[in-house]
Parts: sequence; C-alpha cells; structure tokens
Amino acid sequence: RKLEGKDYLNRLSLELKLPIYVQKDTGFLFTHDIHSLHLENVPSVLGFYLGTGFGNAIQIDHRIITGDYGSAGEIGHIPMHQAHDVCGCGSIGCVETLTSGVKLKQLFTLHAENPLVKEFIHNFAMTIAIEINLLDVTQIIVGGGVVNMVDFPRHSLEQEIKGFLRNDVARATFNVSYATSAVENGIIGAGIYAFQKLGGNS
Repeated sequence: RKLEGKDYLNRLSLELKLPIYVQKDTGFLFTHDIHSLHLENVPSVLGFYLGTGFGNAIQIDHRIITGDYGSAGEIGHIPMHQAHDVCGCGSIGCVETLTSGVKLKQLFTLHAENPLVKEFIHNFAMTIAIEINLLDVTQIIVGGGVVNMVDFPRHSLEQEIKGFLRNDVARATFNVSYATSAVENGIIGAGIYAFQKLGGNS
C-alpha cells in the first residue's frame, strides 16, 4: 500500500531506461491461453480461472480491460447473497468463498454426486453466466487447478452455464475452451503481453 498513488513505474522506467508494463497474474495467464488456444482472431473473450482463488480476465474488441486501477475482472470478489464467510480479501460473502480453494485430489472422482459438489458447480456456472449475460460475450476460457483436477464435471458445468444464459442465441453461440495448468504459462503470457505493448505482432 505504500506505493499507492505514487508514479513509481514511470520513475523506475526512467532509471532503467526500459519500458515497464504491469498486469495482474490472471491477465498474463489469459494472454497465454488466448494464444495457445488459437483464439487470437476472436475479438471478445472471457477467462475464468478456478484454483486457490477465482480469477477472471476480460477482453473486449481485442483489448484486455483493466479498469481505472488495474483490478477489472475481480469476479471472485463480487458479493453473493448466500455467502457469509470472510474472504481472504477481508470482505464478507465474496463469490470466492463459495467457489475456490478445493484441494482434495479425488474430489470429483469420489464425490461427484455429493450435493455440496453439485452446489459448488452450480455457483461457479451461475457466476460465469452472469458475466456472459452482462457483457454479451459467449467465447470463454476456463482453467485453473480445480478445473484441471481428475474428473472435473466439464459437461455439467457447460450445461449449467447454458441454463443461465439469457436467450437461444447466446446458448447457440456459447463456446468454451479449456486451458491447461502449467507453471510457465503466466511467464510466457507476460512475454507475449510485453511484446504486444512494444508494438510487435503476436
């Protein structure tokens, strides 16, 4: 917080005589995935990443939306009426308290029919559908450690999302691509992001 409100990036850039670009980690993952999934020519894409948290990235007309202070797409921290737990951010009732942090390796293999697991998928799907309906974007990327767990119910997730979409057109054009989880994805995405900022072609 000590750096808030200070023009430290420009000062550091002048000192180093190098351009410096900042993006949140989900943005770098998203940039990587757009390229690895060959979605470069799709103008608008939404990314949803479910792991220890619930990350989100938004691209509209080939531009990643960052917001006024760089935190656009923090969908994990929108409030949900049925959520009452304290989130890691300090707020009460964030979506992230309902749809993240699952670490049991065989959760979906052993407990797919458990009502709590079904509710987990339901909440995840509903949150994704809210953003799809709000922004009118039907190409999405879904990734993260939880989504890449063995037997994660991808088909059930997709059907739940479609059930929440606003009309037949949205349901007919809805398309989901799944991202792999690898430690180097964010680093590669950061390189692509910097290259784009410098005016290179991806």
